[in-house]
Amino acid sequence: VTPINFPNTVYIYAPTCGDGIIEGYEICEDGNSDSKDGCSSSCLEEEFWRCQGDPSVCKPVCGDGEIIGQELC
Repeated sequence: VTPINFPNTVYIYAPTCGDGIIEGYEICEDGNSDSKDGCSSSCLEEEFWRCQGDPSVCKPVCGDGEIIGQELC
């Protein structure tokens, strides 16, 4: 089968949340599609968390009045 080339066609690329690569609308990307770990299943940073890097490492914000994850106070 020979692929057909359609000139002047715009292809829309949607990022894949959970692939470990920040693309498109993604704010964070921790390599999974789990929520409640700092980076949501929609690849958005969750409340009381900060994520950095690509793939993202998310840590709870210390001093925000919320005890999350490994925080003791």
